[in-house]
Amino acid sequence: MKRKFVIIYILMIVVGVIGLFSFSNDSVKEAGSEVPMNEQAVLVEVKKAVATHDLTKGKIIDKNDYKVEVTKVSKADVEKYKNENPENLLGWAVKNAVLEGKTLSISSGDLARPETQEFYELFTIPGNIIYTFSLGKSDSFLLDNVKAGSGIDVYLIYGFEQRSDISQEQIMSPPSSVMRRGLKRIIQNKKVLGIHRADKQKKNGIENVADGSQIVVELNEQDIKILKGLELNTYLILLPASDKEITNDNINIDDYLPVYEGSPFENQYALPEVPIDDMHNKTTGSGVNELRG
Repeated sequence: MKRKFVIIYILMIVVGVIGLFSFSNDSVKEAGSEVPMNEQAVLVEVKKAVATHDLTKGKIIDKNDYKVEVTKVSKADVEKYKNENPENLLGWAVKNAVLEGKTLSISSGDLARPETQEFYELFTIPGNIIYTFSLGKSDSFLLDNVKAGSGIDVYLIYGFEQRSDISQEQIMSPPSSVMRRGLKRIIQNKKVLGIHRADKQKKNGIENVADGSQIVVELNEQDIKILKGLELNTYLILLPASDKEITNDNINIDDYLPVYEGSPFENQYALPEVPIDDMHNKTTGSGVNELRG
């Protein structure tokens, strides 16, 4: 009888020990699982950009299009906001429509970064061409007077001159004489897609923009043909497009130069009005005509 009690006691002890180990293991597992749960429970403040009104595709973002809000997210979600940069979205373009109150997200693919191919293609009409003009120092004024979305005009500087070996008057570009020269607008109001500024150089304590700045413009097929037909041995300039309708594309430099009485140029200083078609006829008529550099 005593032997049976001893066996029962032994079994009870074994069962108790096994139960104790099982409880300890469960406690360790629970403690281990509590760590990530506690980490998730910790909230971190992050900034996000929120649309203040509905933004349509193709909209270039300005300061009135969004506001920066502070929100709290778990540590696990902080990484999602790492590259959002909500305080510097000015000039970005909307690729996909964003509703009022929604987050403007770079990582979601809703926005296009300025000065990228993706950005330019967003504003280019199918069939048109993205064209880049390189600027010299004398053209740097354009950097302060045009911006993405505005327009530029392209002008040809030319003059009428008569060579000793040719009786017919010729169109020359660039002209060799100050008198009887003018500007002819050949391409009008082409949309600026972007501006690439060259680095500034400091000389005599003054910072100046170096050569190499670029203006990216949208052109059509005809514009390209005109440019390529005239860019060799001619002088072309860019000017900010006028928002007014210009009925006369010709600018006569002689109108701005003093012509004194008795001058040999007095009777011939006025530059003729030459429409594009007539100019073409002049340069393709009889005799040797040239646009020279």
